[in-house]
Amino acid sequence: MPAADTSNGGVLPRLVKCLELTTSNHDGEALAAARKANVLRKKLAASWAELMAPAPKPDQDEIDFGVVFSTIHEWNPPSGKWAEILSSIESFHRARRYLTARQRRLIDKFYKTALKRMREAGR
Repeated sequence: MPAADTSNGGVLPRLVKCLELTTSNHDGEALAAARKANVLRKKLAASWAELMAPAPKPDQDEIDFGVVFSTIHEWNPPSGKWAEILSSIESFHRARRYLTARQRRLIDKFYKTALKRMREAGR
């Protein structure tokens, strides 16, 4: 992955490239590109409808997700596959400045657990 390619860990630019390759006149190449695009979409933890939807206006969501993500990392750090999912959601948010409904539900669960652990620790 090129050093300058930091959006979503490079997933979005690779996804765009795969989608462009689906127009190939070579059926095998187009099919492989479509399958790879689905793998990359899953890494973003988003559906095609969510990825293709227009971004909401930034002023519609006043949550400071920087604080939300740092609270999750400190008080409810995920491991394994969940750590990968959280990382992809953070990357998606940095690149697009919003979260899909599905991503938002996952983050809400992580955040509620983090806040519960903070309260239990007396903070």
